[in-house]
Amino acid sequence: MKKSTIFFALMSILLIQSTLIFAQKGNATMPTPNVVVGTVVADNRPDLIVTSFTKGSTIVADQIENGVTYIAYTISYKAVVKNQGKTATNKPCELGDPRESVEGCAVIPILQAGQSVTVEGTLKGKASGHVINLYLMADLPNCSYEDNPDPSYGEINEANEQNNKSTSITVNLH
Repeated sequence: MKKSTIFFALMSILLIQSTLIFAQKGNATMPTPNVVVGTVVADNRPDLIVTSFTKGSTIVADQIENGVTYIAYTISYKAVVKNQGKTATNKPCELGDPRESVEGCAVIPILQAGQSVTVEGTLKGKASGHVINLYLMADLPNCSYEDNPDPSYGEINEANEQNNKSTSITVNLH
C-alpha cells in the first residue's frame, strides 16, 4: 500500500474519532484538528568541509615491482578545512585521500563553529601512468591507523556527511 494511501486512511480515522467524541459531548461544531505533517529540527552539529586543496612539491621515481614498472610519487599539499557547522568538533580527526592506493594522513585539530585551519601533509602512491587525480576527505575514518585504532581520533558526527570531499586536482608525474 502506498504511503499516501496509508496517511489518508489514518487521517480519516482520526477525523471520524474526533467527530464521534465531539458528537457524544453534544458539541454542535467541531474544531479544526491540528495536523503536524513534519517537524523542523535545528541541527546543532559540526560540519567539516575542505575549502581549498593545493599541490606543493612532487617527487617521483620509476620503480619495478614483480616485473611491473610504475611511478612512485610523494606529493606535498596544503588544504584548508572549515567547520561550517553550529558547534565545535568534539575531537581531532584526519584528512587524506580515501583510496587504499594512496597513503598519507594529516590531523585536523578540534575546530570551533566557523573556524578554519590550514593542514599540510603528503600523499604517497604508485601510478601506472603519468597523470593522476587526487582529492582529500575531511573526517576520514581509519586513515592512518587501520591496524591500530587510536580512540583519540575518529569520525565526527556531522550535520552533513556528504560534503567532506575536496575538489580534485590533476598531477602530471613527468
